[in-house]
Amino acid sequence: MTVRDRNPHHFLFPHRFFASNVRGLPPVPAYMLHQVDVPQFEALCASLAERRVRSITFPELLAGYGDANSILLTFDDGWSSVWSAAAPIANRYGVKFTLFLAPDCVEESLEIRTTLDTGASPAEVAPRDLGHRARLTWGEVLALQMTGIVDIQSHSSHHGVVFKSSKPTGFATPTGPFPLNGLSPLIQREASGADSVQFKPAPGTPLYEWGHALTVERRFIESPELRAKCTLLAHEPGFFKRENWQRLLNAVVHDVPERWETPEERRERLRADLEGSRRTIETRVPGTRVTVLAPPWADIDPMLSDVAREVGYELLVLGYPFHVAHLKGSVPMYPRLFGDASWVSALGTLRGAPRWWQARSRALERRRTGAIP
Repeated sequence: MTVRDRNPHHFLFPHRFFASNVRGLPPVPAYMLHQVDVPQFEALCASLAERRVRSITFPELLAGYGDANSILLTFDDGWSSVWSAAAPIANRYGVKFTLFLAPDCVEESLEIRTTLDTGASPAEVAPRDLGHRARLTWGEVLALQMTGIVDIQSHSSHHGVVFKSSKPTGFATPTGPFPLNGLSPLIQREASGADSVQFKPAPGTPLYEWGHALTVERRFIESPELRAKCTLLAHEPGFFKRENWQRLLNAVVHDVPERWETPEERRERLRADLEGSRRTIETRVPGTRVTVLAPPWADIDPMLSDVAREVGYELLVLGYPFHVAHLKGSVPMYPRLFGDASWVSALGTLRGAPRWWQARSRALERRRTGAIP
């Protein structure tokens, strides 16, 4: 399924969609959200409670608890509003959800910021998600676990990108460009041979075309030594105010030997990513058991299912429109629909379709402001 396969009937008749695409598990409609639209999410939770639609988590689905009156709500990435808005609203209405977390993206702090229940206003929530502290802190992740309504699973280690071309496209400056505006990290190879996670690469860093870390077929590994020369040059006072700064950096990267990741290195990198995510979450958040993986983006690498099984995952949860040849693999795969369509499962097709369309329009409006619905 590709972007061209976005079909309205998948959203209008979700039980049919999931019944035809899920194998060996109850066909419970599953929906993916990211940042929180406070009015929309509160109205949705109120409707689920009023109609007694039972929200479950993916571990509960694997245990066979899903039925025709169930729904799966999920949040990807780990945006701050999951703690400040989604958790208090969901708790108010007895709604459970699964958080797919990329642990390397969590802020290294035990601070627990205010929520809708402890002083934050709805007007503060969205700006937090768009600010310099857009991600959850580890303190907030621990607090989410303690609520009893949030199940934490894996969204890979870092949700990052890697280079897939050896042709330079430019250089990082103090203001960018950054993947997803600094909210998705660039994975860089260091002189030690290990990878590092960089949300805002050092000014002067040579940039090449990048792609999703879990699906790039052939990763170009830039030279750490060359990068060090470029960043050292870029640290000279007033460097980016010079008219010829790009020409100076281009002179450094001229005629650099190419280094590409081998298939064996790539498989080991994927394994380390998935295994590391499980280990980090289970270590940092006592009481969690990570067995479900939602790979970032919508593409699924052909070998990902086998690698996930090797490191202990029991289910792959897909985005929409998912790009995978089939829904069979060594680990079961479970699709999701966009979160704005959850109104159809909450209210039924006749009443839910107009609300879905309204929510879709609101989501597009939020996206224009930089928010991720």
